[in-house]
Amino acid sequence: MRINSSNMNATPEELCLDVQSSTDYHLYNDSNYCERIFDGFLCWEKTKPGKRAFMPCPFNPEAFAFKDCLPNGTWFRHPISNVYWTNYTPCFRDVHLPEIVASVFIWGHVVSIIALTLSMAIFSYFSGSVWIIEFGAIVSNGPVLFENSFWCRLVHVLTQYMTTCNYYWMFCEGLFMNVVIIQTFTMEHYLLKVCCVLGWVVPVLPASIYAVVRHLYGDNSRCWTGSSPLQWIIQGPVIFSLICSFILSINILRVLISKLRATNTDRYHQMRRSIRAILFLIPLLGLHFLIMPLHTAKGSQMEYIYSIFSAILISFQGLFVAILLCFVNEEVISVVRRKVNQYLLHSGQLDIRQSNISSAMESTALSPKKPLSHVDNKPIVNLE
Repeated sequence: MRINSSNMNATPEELCLDVQSSTDYHLYNDSNYCERIFDGFLCWEKTKPGKRAFMPCPFNPEAFAFKDCLPNGTWFRHPISNVYWTNYTPCFRDVHLPEIVASVFIWGHVVSIIALTLSMAIFSYFSGSVWIIEFGAIVSNGPVLFENSFWCRLVHVLTQYMTTCNYYWMFCEGLFMNVVIIQTFTMEHYLLKVCCVLGWVVPVLPASIYAVVRHLYGDNSRCWTGSSPLQWIIQGPVIFSLICSFILSINILRVLISKLRATNTDRYHQMRRSIRAILFLIPLLGLHFLIMPLHTAKGSQMEYIYSIFSAILISFQGLFVAILLCFVNEEVISVVRRKVNQYLLHSGQLDIRQSNISSAMESTALSPKKPLSHVDNKPIVNLE
């Protein structure tokens, strides 16, 4: 390619369309060839009719974009936009998708652990409330995948066990809320034992079966992190628990809506509170995981989006729960604010009159919602 000094300030499109800059100009000086064209990213050389031209992707040199030259000597046009179209789809099929998904899982779990730790610190410091929060496991050593050591596979099995425990404890939350709402007298100590068995002991069975079967018949590479049909040993009980949680959430909403109607509030406020209750129950009971079995075909265009979206939902769940149960909870905010006001008052940075006004405003803001925090004189989670 010959570049003249006059072309130094030319745009990429002008350089591309400068036919004289091509060394093979005389070889392709045929009107039947698809003309040289610049698509905004790449410069495509003249191509024989009926052939497909390939070029390395501008942002992923390991993959190749392609452009079709039709038999009539014209470039393919998109059927909708009717403009010359280059297929960059292979550029987005990242060969490093497992590494990207692993990074999302790692950072998502790190953020969730930080959020949950901060939430537990707040609830531990301000005594008077008892909360159950699931804590996820994290695997954060990428190169070890290729060593495939025993402890690496053991960590994978423990991760599957803890993940199953997470779903079952979400089911226990729904079960606990249903029992508290329906039963007049609840033996909370006995119910807590039942939840501990369901949440910690029952998941041992599918995790143990999964470990034994995968060791005997599965793929023993990459620490068992690759997809396998044997994962249905774990996913089956998980899906069953999600279906049960979905049924329990419907019953909770039924009771909540009936209580809202009994308060003679207008339809708008009933709908608003019902929607807020639904948005609260979806992450709390893990109902958003119902889309997980809808796995896309391997190598399809939706695989990348599905994998990233699933990783975000799973790894950031702890953050979502911490936000709902702690960071935006009005009672928690009120308690923290009062503690801050007490500190400022003792340090002389806050006037006592301002402190009294702030406390009065908080009491006024919380008082209308107290009747909705109880059903049949039993405390439940405030779903407003």
